[in-house]
Amino acid sequence: MRLVCFGDSICYGYGARPGEGWVSKLAWKLAALSPPISVINAGINGDTTDDGLARMRRDVERHHPQGVYIQFGLNDCSSWGASSQISRQRYIANIREMLERSFRCGAHVVFLATNHPVEDAFPFGSDAYQKTVIAYNAALREQFWGMRGVVGVDIERHVLTDCPSPERLVLSDGVHLSRAGNDFYCTTVAGYVMRYLKG
Repeated sequence: MRLVCFGDSICYGYGARPGEGWVSKLAWKLAALSPPISVINAGINGDTTDDGLARMRRDVERHHPQGVYIQFGLNDCSSWGASSQISRQRYIANIREMLERSFRCGAHVVFLATNHPVEDAFPFGSDAYQKTVIAYNAALREQFWGMRGVVGVDIERHVLTDCPSPERLVLSDGVHLSRAGNDFYCTTVAGYVMRYLKG
């Protein structure tokens, strides 16, 4: 099985040392299975769903993966730097197209993830940003949970219910993952993949 992890800086591993991002850790864990699962990291720092769609043919479809992990939204929700907020309607439409294109290129399953809660920290965090991330996560659940072939990976709820200190999962910027955050993601996503493989 080939699994493409398609997303933004959270997939890319921003702030982590080489090999310490959660996708790299997941790749090591899944490579040890029999038969092994190969993992391709298709995360790009700063990407919105608009950016993801623009590169999807190159970074996802050409690999003809059997599985795709999709996680975007932290940049769609923001208006920092050169990016401007992607409306919730366009965000959902973009995710829908990503799902359709994943299945058309051969994927049997798409693991669609919500985003983790963000902290109120400079330069990214703010109360309005936190609320927008929550609202976009809710829209993902409403639109896509239960869709055939889609496994909802509710990172947000796992953080809120399974982690006694959610603030430890992110760096001082309030958004990107700490070492503990990368470990948490790896364990959580691996659990979903293993359960899917067991049927």
